[in-house]
Amino acid sequence: MATTTALPPYPGHGSVTRRQRDSAELERIKIRAQERKRRIDSRVERLSDIHRLPPLPVYDRGVLEAHRAAKIGRARQEELANRLALLGRTTRTRS
Repeated sequence: MATTTALPPYPGHGSVTRRQRDSAELERIKIRAQERKRRIDSRVERLSDIHRLPPLPVYDRGVLEAHRAAKIGRARQEELANRLALLGRTTRTRS
């Protein structure tokens, strides 16, 4: 049942105007933006203090390239097998 009393739903209800609430939110937004900028600036300063390291050398480049070539070859064979399966064949023929 609803009561029809003249009391506000909670203490302080209506004591803060919209303008006060909006200005307080604006202040909080400004404060958060300043804190965020300060954190980002400090992070950038810390990162700029670190000297850039040269990239690590690749010692077994030949092994990596051979592995990549084998992967490409397997992918091409699978693609060919799929194409032939769609055509109902198992081997490639000259036509």
